[in-house]
Amino acid sequence: MSLGRAKEKEVKEAKEKEVKEKARVAKEKEVKEAKEKKVIEKARVTLEKEVKDKAKVTLEKALKKAKEAKLKEAKEAKEAKVEDAKDTKEAKVKEAKEAKRPKPKRPKRPKTQCCLQH
Repeated sequence: MSLGRAKEKEVKEAKEKEVKEKARVAKEKEVKEAKEKKVIEKARVTLEKEVKDKAKVTLEKALKKAKEAKLKEAKEAKEAKVEDAKDTKEAKVKEAKEAKRPKPKRPKRPKTQCCLQH
């Protein structure tokens, strides 16, 4: 009888040992997967950050170029406006000079003796 009980106890211990081993292996596997998941997530976050940074830099460059082009265009428009104003002013001055040209004078009548007495 004691042999049967010893055998049962041995079988029971073997099963418990097997269950504990399986639990340990499962736990190790779970920890390993968690670590891998963490590493993958960290890599993904880093990659996303790099992509965002590159996109931001690209966007900033594009905005800077657009701003420079707009400023250049505004400067050229202003210069053209100034040139037009100069041309207009010169034309007006020329017109005014032409308008101010003395008209040919009529010969004056000689003053008579009668007019000189007044």
